[in-house]
Amino acid sequence: METNKLLQADYLDIIYENRNKFYGGYELRRNYVRRMKKAGLFMMLTVSSTVLLSFISLRKDATNRSILPATPTVLTTIDMKKAVTPEVLPPRPSTPPPPPAPTKIFTVPKITNEEIKPEQQMSEVHDLKNTAVGTSDAKGDSMATDMSSAPKGPTGPAITIAATPVIPTFIEQMPLFDGDLNAYLSANLEYPEMARNAGVEGRVAVTFIVNEDGSISDVAITRGIGAGCNEEALRVIQKMPRWKPGKNNGKPAKVYYTQPISFRLQ
Repeated sequence: METNKLLQADYLDIIYENRNKFYGGYELRRNYVRRMKKAGLFMMLTVSSTVLLSFISLRKDATNRSILPATPTVLTTIDMKKAVTPEVLPPRPSTPPPPPAPTKIFTVPKITNEEIKPEQQMSEVHDLKNTAVGTSDAKGDSMATDMSSAPKGPTGPAITIAATPVIPTFIEQMPLFDGDLNAYLSANLEYPEMARNAGVEGRVAVTFIVNEDGSISDVAITRGIGAGCNEEALRVIQKMPRWKPGKNNGKPAKVYYTQPISFRLQ
């Protein structure tokens, strides 16, 4: 290309000098800017048309909506003289407290060689019937301790229920198995055939009570895996020998104990 034409030529003309300009690449690069302007203008027209149509549709819907007439509020005058006066219920009669029961003084047992005075002798069992223990001898209504004279509720006489003692899960000295517990479980545990065929493995948690004499009671499954493993764990725990009981304050005491039993296929 000549020097004077080189200074005035476009970079595309320089790149495609002595090349086939009709192949397509030259045309694409030459008209790239013009095509981008047309595409941008087309996108702007499309977005503007969409927004305009949406606005027109909303205006048309608002015009077609029917406006409900407002319901007038009617104020009425209330005659306070004719207003209903709430009924005042009379107070309920208070229930008088029951008469006090007769009391007998509590005599502390004491070993002595001296003669015991009549007023210091211990009361016999038949003398304490319908009688409360007190600090002195006092007369009263012997029927006051009967349930028939107890304060009555809506469905009958009030009944006092003794609280059930709660068995702890931890005490000062926990119970111990008399021997090797793992060896006992390994020797007595049988893998259930159903679990073996189904390939069931896992851990079963068994909870039971170790009583004051070391015996086992209230055996239950707290976490099981099924397929006969739960029943096998219960069987093994229930046939265990006596344990060394736990102690609280140096005395044998009941306690809940949880023993995990693992089932693993060899």
